[in-house]
Amino acid sequence: MVRLLIFTIVITLLACCQGAVIVDFGHEHISVAWYSNNRVDILNDSHGNRNVYSKIAYRCKHQDLIYGQQAQSIIGNQLINTISPLYNEMEQIENCTIQQDFTSLLALQIDNLFYKLDNENNTRISLTDLLSLDSRHSSYFIIPSTFTPYDIERIRLILPEVQFITKHKLHAGMILDAVLKKVIDIKDEYVMIDCGAHETAITKVKMINGTQFSIVSSNVIPLSIHQLNKKLAGLVGSVRGVSENHNFMNQINELRVKLSSNQEITMFIEELEKNVTITRDQFNSVIVDELKPLENVLNNIKSELNENATIFVIGGLSYTPRVKELIEQTVGNYSIRLSGDQYLMESAKTLITLDNMLDSPMNIIDIIPYPINIKINEQEIPFINNEHQVTLDQVYNIPLSKTNKLEFVADIDGTKRSVRIYSIEKMEKDTNATIYFSSIEKGFVSSIQIENSTIQLIPIFNSSAIKEEIKEQREKEQTKRESEAAIIAKRQEYEMLLNDFKRYITSGIDIENLESIFVDVERRIVWLEDQLDLNLEDIEKEYNEFKTKYEKELALYFDFQMFNLRMETMGTKIFKVIEEMRLLRMNQAQEYAKKINDAVQHTSNRKSDRESFEASISKLYDEMTNKVHKKKRSITLRGYWQIFGYVMVAIFVILILYLSFFKSKKSTVTKRPHIKHH
Repeated sequence: MVRLLIFTIVITLLACCQGAVIVDFGHEHISVAWYSNNRVDILNDSHGNRNVYSKIAYRCKHQDLIYGQQAQSIIGNQLINTISPLYNEMEQIENCTIQQDFTSLLALQIDNLFYKLDNENNTRISLTDLLSLDSRHSSYFIIPSTFTPYDIERIRLILPEVQFITKHKLHAGMILDAVLKKVIDIKDEYVMIDCGAHETAITKVKMINGTQFSIVSSNVIPLSIHQLNKKLAGLVGSVRGVSENHNFMNQINELRVKLSSNQEITMFIEELEKNVTITRDQFNSVIVDELKPLENVLNNIKSELNENATIFVIGGLSYTPRVKELIEQTVGNYSIRLSGDQYLMESAKTLITLDNMLDSPMNIIDIIPYPINIKINEQEIPFINNEHQVTLDQVYNIPLSKTNKLEFVADIDGTKRSVRIYSIEKMEKDTNATIYFSSIEKGFVSSIQIENSTIQLIPIFNSSAIKEEIKEQREKEQTKRESEAAIIAKRQEYEMLLNDFKRYITSGIDIENLESIFVDVERRIVWLEDQLDLNLEDIEKEYNEFKTKYEKELALYFDFQMFNLRMETMGTKIFKVIEEMRLLRMNQAQEYAKKINDAVQHTSNRKSDRESFEASISKLYDEMTNKVHKKKRSITLRGYWQIFGYVMVAIFVILILYLSFFKSKKSTVTKRPHIKHH
């Protein structure tokens, strides 16, 4: 316990000197945290959202990519393809081909997700810039435990300095953080059940000697909200059409959530145009097969679990009553429920601080999170699984048959994926390979040696070509942004001109064919509002045609605009003069203000009236200015005369004093000789 207290103090002090940007790039949403001076703040994006949609919408017709909340808002309302570039997935609705590699799409997505760092100054910064802000703030990605080193290297093509935290290691970090914060007591075993929206992950952790958190196993089960919603939709009915189906599935999700707190729900389904009643028992009966893998994994863990273990449950899917019941029936009542992005990010901070400590009194022993086979001469040999794990950061001698290629193959949910492929040259006989194994996020194999052989890592993708494509796509995106900015600016200019001109022609001016001009202007305004996909050439063509057609009327309009500008300037001048008159206590200030107000009330927008009004206002301004100048001169002269009077009085007083002093002195001199004579 004393060791734990010392470790808590040390880790807190060290955290004060560090900083990081932490990104949880989930299947549905992205959350970003700013870690600085031992404080973790989850950042809002430029729209004020803590969680940003993590998929891209691609519209084939326009060949454009839409990101973040805007992408989420149009999915289901338009025929579009939905892409998850980090996960190499695409839901294809429109029959079209996307030319870009998923990695370059990921680069564009990260470039186009904007965050606010300073609400007071409204500072917006892209996620790409945020992750490379300065050297003190390292960047970390929280990634699925099912990722391979090749997935990680793909991300590093975009963000070379980024570091990674696997989900199963984060689970261990969350347990460690709960222990440090005394949310729970120190136990021998812990189980973290993470019921996420896309998958369910279960991590088992053991405490060794009170100083080590050893990850024993990590299981990922393909149990998702989408699967359960599909089963529930089968009970409710089916609809046709992509757009209708998306809206329908949103209602199904709402129905599933309501069933978590009610035994029976009656709900009006818009796409079916009827009320549907579903009971919780009906829902539970159709999801039995989907929950079997979870039940099997939990039973296996239960058979080896210490009775004194602590069970953690996190994730929104865990609130589904049948999932909750299944967890309680297999591993018992769970001890702790953790929720919220804040706790997840705080735990990531603890892991980051722990990794940066040179000599930590407490550490986390990691594992390879999925089974791995060694493939030699087209034959696969089991190597790593739950029964046979390797200790990471250690050297192993593995017997190999003579071969020219060594491949490590992962079995992830029944799908075989390469973890690492090596070419071997000059291997002349069967021998041992000396391999230094590391964690998945650190590349899996740190080094490999075979006597008298040359070994080289074989990349499974052309990094140079992908980097070139990323550069090319970013340049295209920049050109597109500049083009869109020019279109928006021209569109706003044309729209402003039409609306101002409309106000001008309806303000009582004397103009020919007023009614037909008004109808044409109104038509153009409606047309501009309806045409959402205009290019710059289309807008400029329409704009120039409008200016040519109404050249004479626009000349009068621009003259009217100049008149308004002159009157604004004149109004400012008049206001200042009237204020001066009031300060000078001139009675005429109120009189002139009334005259100007009367002139404004009795003028019209006709050109002759405007000219007459401008002349009269200018004349009044000149009169007011002259009167103010006269008043100032009068005050100045009065001041001079007052000063002159004061000076004359002073001279007179001085003269009297001087004469009085002189007479007194002369009398004293006369008396002195008379005294001496006596």
